Amino acid sequence: MSRLVIVALLLAAITGGLSAAPASGVIVGLVVNRTGVGATRLHVTLVEVATGTRHPAVSDDLGFFSFSSLPPGEYRIQPASGQFLPLGSDKLVLDPGEKRSWRLFWIEDANR
Repeated sequence: MSRLVIVALLLAAITGGLSAAPASGVIVGLVVNRTGVGATRLHVTLVEVATGTRHPAVSDDLGFFSFSSLPPGEYRIQPASGQFLPLGSDKLVLDPGEKRSWRLFWIEDANR
C-alpha cells in the first residue's frame, strides 16, 4: 500500500471520516406568565433562519417545551399565537451536539 493511501486512512480514522454528519442539537425552554408560573399548552414555533424550516412544539403542564434532533445553525423563536418576550435574544446559534435553553415571558393580553 502506498504511503498516500495509509495517510488518507489514518486521517479518516482520526477525524471520523469526511462524510460524517454534524451531531444534532437540542433546544429546551420554559414559558412563564407574568406571575412567574409556567404557561401551559402554548404553541411555540422554532424557525431555522437559513432555511425557514419551522419546528412546532407545545408547552407541557409546567410550561416546558423542547425541540430535538436539530441541525446546527441559527434559530428564531416565536409564538404560534399571542405574544412572547424572550428573556434575552429571540435568536440563538446552535452548535453541533449542543443543548441550549430559552426562557420566555408570555403576555396573555398585549393591550393590558
